[in-house]
Amino acid sequence: MTAPLVGMVRQYTWTPDHSGDVEYLVLGGGGSGTRGQWGEYYGGGGGAGAVEEGSLTVTGSTGYNAVVGAGGDKETGVYTNYSSMGDGVDGVDGGDSTFSSVTATGGYASVNDLVADARGGHKAAWGGNSGNGNSGGYGGAFSCGECNAGGGGGSLSAGSGKNGGAGTTSGITGTNVEYGSGGAGLGSGSSYGTSSGGAGGSSRYALANTGSGGSDATSVHPGYAGNGGSGLVVIAYDNGLTIDSGSAQVTLSGDVTKLSNLDITSSYDGSTISGIVSGLTPITYTGPTAGELIVSADNTFTGNVNVISGALSITHNNALGTTAGTTTVASGAALHLSNNITVAEAITIGGTGISTNGAIRNVADSNTLSGLITLAADAEIQIDTGTTLALNVASGNAITGTFNLTMDSVGTSSIADPIATSTGNLTKTGAGTLTLSGTNTYTGDTTISAGTLKLTGNLNSATDLVIAPSATWIYKPHSLQRPLT
Repeated sequence: MTAPLVGMVRQYTWTPDHSGDVEYLVLGGGGSGTRGQWGEYYGGGGGAGAVEEGSLTVTGSTGYNAVVGAGGDKETGVYTNYSSMGDGVDGVDGGDSTFSSVTATGGYASVNDLVADARGGHKAAWGGNSGNGNSGGYGGAFSCGECNAGGGGGSLSAGSGKNGGAGTTSGITGTNVEYGSGGAGLGSGSSYGTSSGGAGGSSRYALANTGSGGSDATSVHPGYAGNGGSGLVVIAYDNGLTIDSGSAQVTLSGDVTKLSNLDITSSYDGSTISGIVSGLTPITYTGPTAGELIVSADNTFTGNVNVISGALSITHNNALGTTAGTTTVASGAALHLSNNITVAEAITIGGTGISTNGAIRNVADSNTLSGLITLAADAEIQIDTGTTLALNVASGNAITGTFNLTMDSVGTSSIADPIATSTGNLTKTGAGTLTLSGTNTYTGDTTISAGTLKLTGNLNSATDLVIAPSATWIYKPHSLQRPLT
């Protein structure tokens, strides 16, 4: 459900019937146009209201206040959507819109006087600023009879000369709409600058619920300016999808967008999501009796991923969505990697996965995890034979959480950044090679039970090193901060 709240300065209380995540768009009211200074400047375009988009979690049966900001309007004169305005009078700013803790500031009208502006030139030559701080355009110096006035700043970009700035395009209602565009300035010869979206320009006033700026209306109604567009609050809520297929396969081949949740329960070994998942759309997968869900698309969703049980197999860099969300793998569940991918998601793990084959399991190819790994409990990462896994974050630590980590590297693995698990132990198992090249800070034991541990970085001086008779330890000189015993 997408619920828009519209109108003039109005306050609403919205009470959801259950808890969940919602997407929102909050749009401040647009500033009105101004009429200008007779014989000096024409009127400037109004600045657009700010556009705030995002998501938040709401609690069922709790009231959330929403205020829709009015467009700038002097409420004078006889023409609908226009305000009678005396010579040199300032326009009216748009009102702020709010939803819960989110505020979108209304746009500002231009100022009609010849006092120098800090940006250069007379204030009358500038369009109004947008609610989010984009500057109005500058019409030009006072060197003509009636000089150009600037266009209003848009929510996306500043005004430029007489032209209004562009607004922000959003598809939250199901159709792409431009919100918060700057009103056009008027110039000599009654020529307007350009405007887009619902801003004032050729229409002189801004359209309702666009948060856009108005313009000078002298060429249509002498002595009038166009009003700013009222703001808007849109809440996308309760459009979740829950699938429980039992032992049958789940196949989502079409694109999935703007769901408040996507919950899939299936014990089938090979369910698939191949369509692009976008919007908020947090994903929860439950795979009783070790089911598998394969996610393969270039996803753009911003919600979290939760693997409750079974294996979530990913084969694309962005299968887990954008880094705005995180992924959590519960104890007994697993995240499987393949197809030569690089995954930037922050991932939290615990446990040893399915049949002790790793909470994270590199099942094929050469893959990289470039996000932080956090241990929520003792955990295992497995690298299958013939495969390669690299942990290489852009900055900071590779692994955190005060728990023990087992690297079962049958294949080849490397950790380029610090393991910072405090007193947690590190155990290397499997016949392959694990290379540590970071400055590791953990103080627990380092145990090489099988295969090779190669140290090209450093170990903390407090760690005790235990090497099984069949294992191999390779280290550079001075990589240990204590004698090896």
